[in-house]
Amino acid sequence: MRTAWVTDDTYITYRVVDNFLQGYGLTWNTDERVQAYTHPLWLFLILSFQFMTREAYATGIVLSIAVSLAALALLAFRVARSTNAAMLGLLTLLLSRAFVDFATCGLENPLTNLLLALFMLACLRTPHDVRRFFLLCVVGGLGILTRADFTLLVVPVLVVAAVGLPKRAALKAALAAFLPVFAWEAFSLVYYGSLVPNTAYAKLNTGIQRSELVIQGAHYLLESLKRDPLTLGVIACGIAVPFVTGRKNLVRIALGIAAYLAYVVWIGGDFMSGRFLTPPLFAAVSVLSQFRFESRRVVWPASAAVVVMGLLPG
Repeated sequence: MRTAWVTDDTYITYRVVDNFLQGYGLTWNTDERVQAYTHPLWLFLILSFQFMTREAYATGIVLSIAVSLAALALLAFRVARSTNAAMLGLLTLLLSRAFVDFATCGLENPLTNLLLALFMLACLRTPHDVRRFFLLCVVGGLGILTRADFTLLVVPVLVVAAVGLPKRAALKAALAAFLPVFAWEAFSLVYYGSLVPNTAYAKLNTGIQRSELVIQGAHYLLESLKRDPLTLGVIACGIAVPFVTGRKNLVRIALGIAAYLAYVVWIGGDFMSGRFLTPPLFAAVSVLSQFRFESRRVVWPASAAVVVMGLLPG
């Protein structure tokens, strides 16, 4: 539990949950309706457990750990193509400072990782048909309700998955799958008077020139590279390897990872080192786990590189 912590941003969610449980609604201040959180699905998950425990701090940490472990288990036992690939993937994530730092912090990162694992499972282990497309849209929609920028990770996969399917059937599947997203946006518009959280206006409309934000976004990545080289190194591999090997089913995932990383730079990064890098990291590990690593000439050097990069002082 040495690395278990709760970030200050989490207490925004905890306060909204506490107000709701006291009968004031999903509000930050009891007398006005403002959406101060960006992860409605994660908020409702916390709310359901806090309703039973009536305690915030330990509940959030235990729930975050449980969801993170579920994501790791799904990656190891269902997504990875071999035992070696699973072990290497787990080693990577457990030595990633970004992944470990945000596995317990009370933010939505654990749920994002779990949904990514489910999305990768549907993407890589189900036949190309309307049912698969529906499953991908369902998980993608839940990811969007967890964090809106999840969209960037899944859109390339969804677009390719829709190709070749009967148009009417694909449209019906997509509309049915995204019903929770539509329902939430309708609720948000009526309840809060806005389709997006107020934090989106605060963070994305700062008046700062885009060029300065991009420079700051580049600094965000450079700081992460200095503090946690394993995370960005694996993300880079997760983008490059599918193109080098010509694995078309993985290229679409790599495109989503690249788009997400570009978005992080575009908005200027974040004030919490590594927070926005855990989703592309988990996706990159899922991509790399599709290679079996059966040869010792490959798995041992790869493992050694992961350990060395993971243990470098930051």
